[in-house]
Amino acid sequence: MAASRGPSDYSCSVAGEFLDAACVGDGAPPSTPTQAPLRGKERQRVLQMGKDAHVLIDMVRVPAHGPVEETMVDRRTGRVWTVEVSPFEVATTVVTVAQWNATLGGVTEPSHADLPKVEVSWRHAVSFCNELSLRGGLTPAYTITAVDPPTPGHSTWTPHDEAAPDDWH
Repeated sequence: MAASRGPSDYSCSVAGEFLDAACVGDGAPPSTPTQAPLRGKERQRVLQMGKDAHVLIDMVRVPAHGPVEETMVDRRTGRVWTVEVSPFEVATTVVTVAQWNATLGGVTEPSHADLPKVEVSWRHAVSFCNELSLRGGLTPAYTITAVDPPTPGHSTWTPHDEAAPDDWH
């Protein structure tokens, strides 16, 4: 049996646009997300989801090991800036249809309740995260601003088969 490990026993590395989190110790990441070690109540969030239902969302903290900066680029405007990546928590499993509908509204067919929620835009994902933050007593982390939809005559227009930066699914 492995010895108990604390949050500092996890490491993360940023490679390009993707974040890889690996468990330090035996050198191997968990084989499934549900095997990630969780420690105490700070690793779980119980959120009021609907009138009487509660949903448990297991979270794993991804700490920063020193300053981590990422360069951001807005391809529409060409603007470039740097942001510092702070420690954050991420769910150990995907969001289910039932969790999504209980949070943002909607009827869940029982046979679809435990399926992953798919075809989600960035704006809807941000709305979901902000609502979970509010229900968990946290300040929402994201700001949603209005974006003018592109028009065919406008220079930022993208063809139908190319997603706009805030419309990716």
